Amino acid sequence: MDRTGRARSRCLVALLLSCLIGIPAARAAWDGTQQIELGDGVSATFAGAPQTETHLFTFYAPDDTKLTVSWKAAKGQTLVVTVLDPQLQPVDAASFLKGKKIKKLPLPARGRHTIQVQTTAGTGRYTLATDAKYPKEYDNSFEGDMAESWEISPDHLTLTFKLRQGVKWDSRAPTNGRLWDSQDVVKSWEKFTAVNPGKSSYAYDATSAPTAPILSLTAPDNRTHQS
Repeated sequence: MDRTGRARSRCLVALLLSCLIGIPAARAAWDGTQQIELGDGVSATFAGAPQTETHLFTFYAPDDTKLTVSWKAAKGQTLVVTVLDPQLQPVDAASFLKGKKIKKLPLPARGRHTIQVQTTAGTGRYTLATDAKYPKEYDNSFEGDMAESWEISPDHLTLTFKLRQGVKWDSRAPTNGRLWDSQDVVKSWEKFTAVNPGKSSYAYDATSAPTAPILSLTAPDNRTHQS
């Protein structure tokens, strides 16, 4: 393989691993959902009437993670903080709740979890602080989030992902908690290449982006996509 082919292969692998393993993407405007890493501190504002807004902070956790999250509310504000598992079901944290802190809550499974924040009284800015205790054998190696597995072709030019089963979208409209599949990956890529001004760094075009790494993205079936 020539040097250009190898460089394109490396760029392709890095980009698609970042998309599916969980590196945050930039947002033009906050929609109430933010991806974080455990150890982050975050701040957000409830501006509307109590119980009319929900904020969601998503994060990836490996097996046997113990989560700690604490919060500080604005004056007169009462927060309800709930931890959701990868199936968006509440994790029972009652015995780990100490005032305004959930301490060393064992998470039931690896995958993308969510800290859901709502307010029952008051408005204003609040802060969250997160921390985690990982198993000793956790070594920060790559572990798929939305991708269950991936394979690089012998010529290093095609990357095939198998998507994790049972992953659901947010329960709110328009996704309504439906299962996530490879067609969603394709549609996201199509939207990216249609509207993102940085597309020429990733999406190949013989005229305008001849060195970009990704020639195409297809979905052979609902659990597989190839680039």
